[in-house]
Amino acid sequence: MLFRSTRDASGAVLADERLGNEGDGAPHSAKINFKTPLGPGVLRANATYQAQNFKYEEHFRSAAETIDSVEKSTDPRLEIGLNYNVDLSDKLNLEVLGLQKSGTSDYRNTYDSSLTGFEVFTSSADIGESIVRGVLRYHASDALTVEGGGEAAFNFREGHVSYVANGTPIPLPSADVRVEEKRRSEEHTSELQSH
Repeated sequence: MLFRSTRDASGAVLADERLGNEGDGAPHSAKINFKTPLGPGVLRANATYQAQNFKYEEHFRSAAETIDSVEKSTDPRLEIGLNYNVDLSDKLNLEVLGLQKSGTSDYRNTYDSSLTGFEVFTSSADIGESIVRGVLRYHASDALTVEGGGEAAFNFREGHVSYVANGTPIPLPSADVRVEEKRRSEEHTSELQSH
């Protein structure tokens, strides 16, 4: 807590002001890896979770005005990956990969003033990404490997913002936005090794 006093030339107190603030937050994370035989192949899986929570408060007191401001934010993320590898024959190998990412971001700020009133601003966003990839490899010989594959992906981000002043919603430009992206690709390669 900070204190500030304003005095006149005689030393008399004209105003007393107090300002206090506090902030705290901590990251959290966890990761899991898993591997197991599945049919004729091998399945690998992994998952990662991360989150960041934060809060900041500021409080002001004076004879003329009192102000309380509070900010809070959360940002959790989850990622899951799968990989399946199988030999279809002594020369043919198939690898399939899948990746899923998702997360949210939430922010809230409240501002309470004895002079101007109560205001609330919020912002939130949902994000996601999905990827599937397949690779087929043909080992023609010890010197020649031919492979082909493809990938498909989908991404999105959806955001919302709002502002309320003294109980009245205030219209904001682009308050609700959603963006999507779809992509697909194919590739073919060959590798020749010389001995």
